[in-house]
Amino acid sequence: MKVLFLDCDGVLNCDESFKPTFSPITGEKIFAYDPIDPDKMERLNQIVAATDCVIVISSAWRVKYTVEQFRLMFVQAGFVHAPEKIFDVTPRNHERIRGEEIADWLGTWAFTTNESLEGICALDDSELFPNYEDVDYEVSARWSSYLSLIRNNFVRTAMKDGLHDVHVSECIWRLFFFF
Repeated sequence: MKVLFLDCDGVLNCDESFKPTFSPITGEKIFAYDPIDPDKMERLNQIVAATDCVIVISSAWRVKYTVEQFRLMFVQAGFVHAPEKIFDVTPRNHERIRGEEIADWLGTWAFTTNESLEGICALDDSELFPNYEDVDYEVSARWSSYLSLIRNNFVRTAMKDGLHDVHVSECIWRLFFFF
């Protein structure tokens, strides 16, 4: 199985996505709430089509939405693949950094399935291990092999402009040739 760990803000949207529009009825400013840009969704579609990966949501959005809600939201935003490709969400632990949460998901998945891991990529606009010295050593001891795998297969976007073609190519490459 190939797994894409997906952040949303800064990947499926960008700074431009949050510019207000104006209500045609009242004239008041309206701000988008958790927007997904169509061009970013098309790029995500390209990654899934090329790799047949599943998506595990690692975004902070995972505390607001269920997997079923993500499936519906993504389909409404132009996701053209089977909704089941939105596979799961990473565990949320406020005391851990995102990279550790991804490692926790990988470790738990590895112990609960017979499927082999064929590739991973973590796609995010934020550093997954911002202060490596702050890594939780309990997680590190259990899933240390996953921490380096995540670091080596990380593709970083920017909130300024989100997911671009260069990121798509890099994700596809990492999902096929992970190390």
